[in-house]
Amino acid sequence: MFYETYAAQTHPLMYQFLFWSHLAMVVQAFVLHRISDFPIWGVAVALVWYTFNLIVDYFVPILEGPHGVHHTTIPVAQDEPMFLGADALGLVGAGETTFVLLALFLALATRVKKCELASSERTRA
Repeated sequence: MFYETYAAQTHPLMYQFLFWSHLAMVVQAFVLHRISDFPIWGVAVALVWYTFNLIVDYFVPILEGPHGVHHTTIPVAQDEPMFLGADALGLVGAGETTFVLLALFLALATRVKKCELASSERTRA
């Protein structure tokens, strides 16, 4: 959606750094869930933080600057029409909100499954 504009204004080394560092965060999440027993309250803390972050990134303007009223910068005008009548900022916000909710659901589902497996192992023993 923004690739051509983004690639034109981002140095190739920065693009590579961002791509590989975000991919490494995904790998890190898979490793951490295997070696850690994160509590449910940890998921709740993540939910609170990500909700606050999404609100100030896309829905409630807290900072006015050269890129508009939100501090999130995208490579097109924030109010540019994009897809099905949504503006660019709304489309990016909807996409990020969807991915954050998916990540939180997977984190909680992983924790529930680990608890179920631990419980079934205790009843067998």
